[in-house]
Amino acid sequence: MILNSGRCGSTVLSWMLHSHPRIFSHGEVLFRYDRTYSGRARRPDPMRYLDRDRRRAGRRHFVLSVHILRGQHLDMVGMGLEELLDALGALGIERIALLERRNSLNVLLSSYAGSRRRIWHVPAGGEAERQSFALDPASVEFARTRKPLLEWLEEFERAYREARPIVAARGGIHLTYEEDVLPDPRLGYRKLCHALGEPPVDIPVPLQRANPYHARDVLENYAAVERELRGTRFAWMLESE
Repeated sequence: MILNSGRCGSTVLSWMLHSHPRIFSHGEVLFRYDRTYSGRARRPDPMRYLDRDRRRAGRRHFVLSVHILRGQHLDMVGMGLEELLDALGALGIERIALLERRNSLNVLLSSYAGSRRRIWHVPAGGEAERQSFALDPASVEFARTRKPLLEWLEEFERAYREARPIVAARGGIHLTYEEDVLPDPRLGYRKLCHALGEPPVDIPVPLQRANPYHARDVLENYAAVERELRGTRFAWMLESE
């Protein structure tokens, strides 16, 4: 499984893995579970729902993507990270990769750009339309929740700080967007194949960056965001990819 926050390259890696003849990568299964049963008084056991998808993989490795921030997939199924990993392990899903985008501000910017143009992924060779918007530092929406910008950046920091030792203790691998996806998604794809014990096959990269623009080019209130981050440990995020 690939643990991540969303908007960090997990989709392009999942699509590439799914093109491998020995791997069945089914993306955000828990999100589909929540969307299917949202608002219903009684929900089926999420692990039974997931196991139904897992059986479709047959003899192939089954890979899913799990978002780990508060308000994301863990909350959707009412489990903590270790509880979920134990439950997945009981289904035979034991190999773990943590995919981290260190610049979490760009996760939020990518989310805002995608929601406003209603295009979340751009095919390779396509054109990523520049979408400008304002980001209110006092109220930023992500994962169906609103909170101040600094609280979101602290939440990303907390989620990954807590996940790293859990993943390491279970023999998982740690990838970063900046080192394993941004330069060339095939770098992360190859590492994931090796973690599954499978030799990589040559797979074309199916997607390109959905929001390749600098914060200055998309934030209509860049000065206000810069003031909010000035003097904090997150200030560097405005100048980094």
